[in-house]
Order: sequence, then C-alpha cells, then structure tokens
Amino acid sequence: MADEYCLFESVVQHARISSHDLPARHKATALRELLGRELMRVDLLPADADARPIDAFRYDAAVSTLGSSIAYARVRHTPVHYRRTAELMHDGLDDLFLTTTHSRGGYVLRDRQGDIAVSSGGIALLSKARLHDGITPWGGISTCLQVPRAALARWLPVIEEAPLHVFTPGTPGADSAALALAYASLLASQDALTGAPLTSAIGHLHELMASAIAPRHAASLPPDGDARRASRLALIQRDILARLDQPGLSLAANARLHHHTPRQVQRLYAQQ
Repeated sequence: MADEYCLFESVVQHARISSHDLPARHKATALRELLGRELMRVDLLPADADARPIDAFRYDAAVSTLGSSIAYARVRHTPVHYRRTAELMHDGLDDLFLTTTHSRGGYVLRDRQGDIAVSSGGIALLSKARLHDGITPWGGISTCLQVPRAALARWLPVIEEAPLHVFTPGTPGADSAALALAYASLLASQDALTGAPLTSAIGHLHELMASAIAPRHAASLPPDGDARRASRLALIQRDILARLDQPGLSLAANARLHHHTPRQVQRLYAQQ
C-alpha cells in the first residue's frame, strides 16, 4: 500500500469533463447531480442574468491532478451560478482553492456579508468549508487550483476557519496567488514530470498557496526563496523555448515579459 501511495503521489494524471458527453434526455439532472453535486460539490443554477434553463449550461474542462494533493482545472463555460450550501457542507471538505475567470464582465462572489465583484482576470481565494455563491453572468474561461487544507499545515499550522479573499494587483498575497496559478498551469502540461522532481514542484505550489493565504508568511520568506525562484525560472524557460524561432528573442525582452530586470533573470539562472 505504501508503494502504491508513493506512485500516486508522484505522477500527473489528466481527465476531460464535458457537458457534451451527458445524455441529452436527462441533461438537467446529470448536470445538477453528476457535474454539480458529485464532481464540483456545489449546486448548479442558471446565472442571475441568464434566463436559459440549467440544461443549456455548457462546460468543457481539462482537469489535472498533481500527485494526491493538488488539482488544477481549466474550464470553458457558459453563464452559470453555483452555490456551496449548508447541506453540501456535510461532506466535510475544507479544501482551499484559488480561482480566476476571464470573461466580458468579470464575476461575483456572494456570502453572508454580501456581494463582491471580481474583475475579469481577478483572483479569489475560497474555502469549501465556507457558504458562498459564484455567479458568472457572461460565462468565460475559468482556472482553479485546489489544495486540501491539511496539505498546507507544514507552512501554515494555523489557518483562519474558512477564508475568502479577492486579490488585486499590488495587494499582499497577489503576487504569490498569480504565480501559483501560472506555475500550476505549467506543471499540468508536463506529462513526463514524475518522482522527486514532481514532489519538489508540489512543495513549491503548496508554499506559494500558503504565501497567498497568509501574506505574513510570505513576508517572512526570502524574496528569492526556493518556491518563487523555481516557479519563476520554470515559467521563463517555458517562454524562451516557445520563442526560439522568433526574431527579437533576447534576455531583455524575456525579462520584460515576466516583469523582471535582465539582472534578475541572470540571477535566477545563476542560483539554479
């Protein structure tokens, strides 16, 4: 059993989930029960600004699990309203997740305190242990990085009960949140990443999540610590490889793309 767990812990697995694959005759029920309650652990409703029934909802997701403690999903979807209810919270899930949606008009998070408007591309931190709604009146493309609360105990022995934060550029934790989502997207595309390198990368993601959740933790870490250095360098290397055949590729151009100075990029390579 221990060997099986280690194997699962050190591989990347993929799945595609699409509303197009659901049976047309019972699509509304399948959407609510299978896609909503079973997989997403939420109730799916028509979006507030959308008069179409729930069976008109379209959802196409690429889901990657990184070991046994991280799930990353990229979803293209039509307008939707999802609700994490008190009934569903009986499942005991307390996973924490970062999410962002690129859409025409952003989206809305709703809890007992009221509505929070999140602009297109804005990042939110949520907990499955919190009653909340998410409304995307215009649909779009959403990405989500989900981690069990217990997986962050090494970095955050104490986490507030059920956090909800919206990050705007320049606010504490925003850089770590954006970096975590970008790095998770990169790792999800690395099918050959296994064993110790993947375990190390998962640790970096956990630390970036912890830094987003608790900016005080982020402030206590060196600015060029392992998690930030490894993730930033991996993203820089990905973009260099993608542009090898393009004119104008240079250290200065790549540094600007990642909001670094050329010297900072050189330092990342020197520290590798």
